[in-house]
Amino acid sequence: MNHSFTLTVDHRLTDDELDRLFEAGGDDTAPERTADGQTLIHFDREAPNLGQAVASALGTLTAAGLTVIGITAPDPAEVA
Repeated sequence: MNHSFTLTVDHRLTDDELDRLFEAGGDDTAPERTADGQTLIHFDREAPNLGQAVASALGTLTAAGLTVIGITAPDPAEVA
């Protein structure tokens, strides 16, 4: 089952950091650099449940040396 959610990183990622993200297993991401100096990383991660998908994504970002400062998951009413 695929789960869609977004993690926010504490700064605007460089091209080298984006490369590290993909090398760490972030091939299911769509990074978006924001005007306010952060990066939103949209995930579409396969896992048995949302909690495991988020935990896995956090592991990927940690392995890439990135710091997460926020998470946004879809409203359950919109997913149904």
